[in-house]
Amino acid sequence: MSASEFSVVVVLGKGLGPGGVPSDLLRERCILAARAAKEIPEAVVIPTGGDPAGVGVTEAAAMEMILRENGVDKDRIQLEEKAFNTTSNAFFAFRLIRGLLGSKRMRLMLVTTSDHMPRSAWIFRVVAKAMGIDLVLEQHPSSWVGSLLQEKGNLAAELRRLRGSPKKVERFLKSHGLDCERMEDLGPAMKELQEMLLKRAGSY
Repeated sequence: MSASEFSVVVVLGKGLGPGGVPSDLLRERCILAARAAKEIPEAVVIPTGGDPAGVGVTEAAAMEMILRENGVDKDRIQLEEKAFNTTSNAFFAFRLIRGLLGSKRMRLMLVTTSDHMPRSAWIFRVVAKAMGIDLVLEQHPSSWVGSLLQEKGNLAAELRRLRGSPKKVERFLKSHGLDCERMEDLGPAMKELQEMLLKRAGSY
């Protein structure tokens, strides 16, 4: 790590089952995040996710258990337990560590499932800009777990969500007193999702 950089691994949550049981998709995200953390031993690890499903356990707390099972020391983990969607994942994770940055650039290793990554990376860059954070974002997509039909459905849903993201992100940021100037173009993220969907459409 450069002396001018502060390294962070951020792993995004996903809805928990009854009693706070994590899905296989969420486990895959955490396993990949643990690998990234081992490669960058000085990095802070932030599992982000509240309890929007109301199961009595935050997504962050469930992820912490998986991270520790996969070799991440407890003292490296900082839980972010307020987020309820991807935009708030970005906002609350950045707010959690902004005080530690000082004048350093943030090197952020973003971990989420492959279908969720294009929209998530776009949102994290937009929110970082609005919060005045000098960000270098590295994408670490975890593998899809489930049927091909489910993956196609998720990719199509991600395309729809991405199209509506600028207005939703702007509304969220304004509610927290932040201005969004000209946002990053959606084009590259849209193209990435469309290519993923076309590739899956050719699979049998």
